[in-house]
Amino acid sequence: MKKSTLIIIFMSVVYNSSAQTIVYTDVGSKHVVIEEFTGIKCGNCPQGHAELESIISSNPAGMVHTISYNPTNSSYTDPGTTGGTDFRRQFTDAFYTASYCSPSSGSRYMPSAFINRRIQVNGDILQSRSEWAPYASTISAETAPLNIGLKSVYNSVSQNLTIDVEVYFTSTINSSTSVYILISEDSLTSTYQAGSSASTSNPYIYKHTFRENISNGQWGDPITSGTTQGSLYSNQYVFDLTTTIDQINIENAHVLAFVVDDASNSKEIYTGISVEANGGQESTGTPQATGLQEQIKDKKILHITDLLGRETEPTKNTPLFYIYDDGTVEKRIVIE
Repeated sequence: MKKSTLIIIFMSVVYNSSAQTIVYTDVGSKHVVIEEFTGIKCGNCPQGHAELESIISSNPAGMVHTISYNPTNSSYTDPGTTGGTDFRRQFTDAFYTASYCSPSSGSRYMPSAFINRRIQVNGDILQSRSEWAPYASTISAETAPLNIGLKSVYNSVSQNLTIDVEVYFTSTINSSTSVYILISEDSLTSTYQAGSSASTSNPYIYKHTFRENISNGQWGDPITSGTTQGSLYSNQYVFDLTTTIDQINIENAHVLAFVVDDASNSKEIYTGISVEANGGQESTGTPQATGLQEQIKDKKILHITDLLGRETEPTKNTPLFYIYDDGTVEKRIVIE
């Protein structure tokens, strides 16, 4: 079982016009999020893996973000007596139900994938590999109504992963939204993979394999602040890597964040971003002319006060105001 601490920050500004630190505020293109369904007993799945890598390499760096699911509700994913590695995760089962992934055809198959969870012309979210590249091209040509900034820091002493996510709305969205935070891992191996020549001496190598959900819910964490143009949402997650189902090699791990439209039946993804788990930081959108990093400075806390304005020490499960030397104020609640 995982153990996580959620820090909810409501940003307010005293002197500055913006308080974001990791997210760009200028409009940019949608990033592509491909959620692949794959299995160790799926003979065509190695071709799906190759198609994913082809899509990634044929697009601008950092534009396509992928994660591979091995749900438990498929016979393709159970290694059984093959001696192969078990990558199954029950969390992904909800995405691989016919009523959700294929509301029109009712079909499930592998390899298959969601492309930003958009219901395509056949009436389904789930698509075969021949459709992945053209649908990815369509989405990447569209303008995103929001930007996502993501930062991940690993503490080797505590083995905690601290993940900061910021969502800046470049346009007004009139429906509810939620944010997902997931961990994937590269360079995992198995001595068996159908459709490959994998063996003990020549193991099959997997990329983008889903490992853990950091969000607190199956369908992401609701964005509870405003979603009007210019609104900023910030969250910080602290995840204990000693509580994972399988040990994760932090040097091979990535963090993926994306925001979905809760009002759509498919929970379509507006845009997404991924970073290296050990020290990665990226943002969707267009960098400001001066460069985001030039605008960032180390903020210092001047005072911490309670709701009555009395100075206090940091306290869990209590709303507090953090007052910084740059004029910004954070209303922060550390829930544990």
